Formats: sequence, C-alpha cells, structure tokens
Amino acid sequence: MKDKKNLNYGGTIWHVFVNLLLGIIFLVVAIYGGLTFHPIVYLLFLAVFYFFFKAVKWRAGGILEERLRIREELIKLVQPKEGDWVLDVGTGGGLLAIRIC
Repeated sequence: MKDKKNLNYGGTIWHVFVNLLLGIIFLVVAIYGGLTFHPIVYLLFLAVFYFFFKAVKWRAGGILEERLRIREELIKLVQPKEGDWVLDVGTGGGLLAIRIC
C-alpha cells in the first residue's frame, strides 16, 4: 500500500493554464468593450488582475500547499477509522477523498 501522505495528485499546470487563459480573455474583453461600448467595461481589469494573481500563486505552489495543510487539519478533526465509508460528491479533484481512503 502506498504512503497516503505522498500520493501524487497531479501537477498544477492545468490551474496555471486556465487562470492565464481566463485572464487573457478578460483582458481582451475589457480593452475591446471599454473602447467600443462603455468605459465601465474597464472594470473587468479587476478580473484580469485576479486571474493573473491566481496563476502566479498556483505556479509558486502556494495554493496546493495550503489545500494540503487544510486537508490534514480536517482529517485530524474527523479522525476516520479503518473501514469507515466516505462519500465524495462534487468536492473537486478528490484531494481529500484520496487521502482518507
């Protein structure tokens, strides 16, 4: 049996890519919409900064480390025992469920 603490949950490149893509999309929409429709569309630059910031955080590894820390705290709180059943519905990539099982 593998050491559950050292399982590979995949890389963070997907999160970096999606956040950068969304940031670029919002950047194009903000520029085009601000010039074409109304200057209030420039408020979308806030979303651009958010998605670029998230991409940098994912790339640095800070978000995954934080999720792993929170997961370990939750497991300490719940204290699952051998043979316990776990229902994992809509919780993302299975970071918590894989560790518990």
